Amino acid sequence: MRETDVIKKNLERLQAVSVYLDAVKASQLLEAELSLKGATPKSACDFFIKAFSKSPLCAEFLHISANVFKKVPPPRARLGQCKVACTKNPLLLRSVKELCSFCDAAHITDAPDFRTCCDLVAGGSADFCILPLASSREGYYTTFTKLLKTYDLRIVRSVTVSKNDSDEELNVALISKELSISSESQYISFSFPDSEKPMLSKLICAMDSEGIVPVSISSAPLEYNSEKFEHIVTAALCGFCPFAFIAFLEAAVPGHTVLGVY
Repeated sequence: MRETDVIKKNLERLQAVSVYLDAVKASQLLEAELSLKGATPKSACDFFIKAFSKSPLCAEFLHISANVFKKVPPPRARLGQCKVACTKNPLLLRSVKELCSFCDAAHITDAPDFRTCCDLVAGGSADFCILPLASSREGYYTTFTKLLKTYDLRIVRSVTVSKNDSDEELNVALISKELSISSESQYISFSFPDSEKPMLSKLICAMDSEGIVPVSISSAPLEYNSEKFEHIVTAALCGFCPFAFIAFLEAAVPGHTVLGVY
């Protein structure tokens, strides 16, 4: 048998095996979807972690997650009085009323800088703090995500305010110790280490298949002169169920941290 014939037969066999494996994979995913209907996000995450020994960074997995969790998140509970740490920045102070509309009364605690704001929330002296998230001219602030990671805080809400006598806009975030999801949630921010097998491109492809739009991606080396990176991603959910996306991250992205759903 000629070498070309051997190659041809091997390719034909490979194609037949590939079709069979695709069919098995499709049936397994369908079985998972049927068995998880009505499941809570936590139980589904537990199932995904046990069911997949490797990270299922694929469009099919994200689609299954979405089908399982087609439900509207409960509205955020209304709070009475709350303490909000904020610097004496006019733009940030202007955003308090809108950011804290779910509170009956917001009492401002003056802070000299953003680090002190985070420290007050992390220590329990304030319920929330207000930080600038991004600028229409400068983009996302890297110091913002560093503060969230350092103090283990989460984004609760965000609003956009315009600077006086300027076309520049500032995106301002309300920060808390707890992750909060409401029916108004439009964005998700998360970080993850990409230290073993590169997964960023696969993650973006999986998100794109469901219409989830990456708004910002920033990357930094985990170590000096290293090819190991930490990626910080902010994505517009575009109607995608936030619970489903969190379940997907829990099972598919090892070492990730959800920075906020807002």
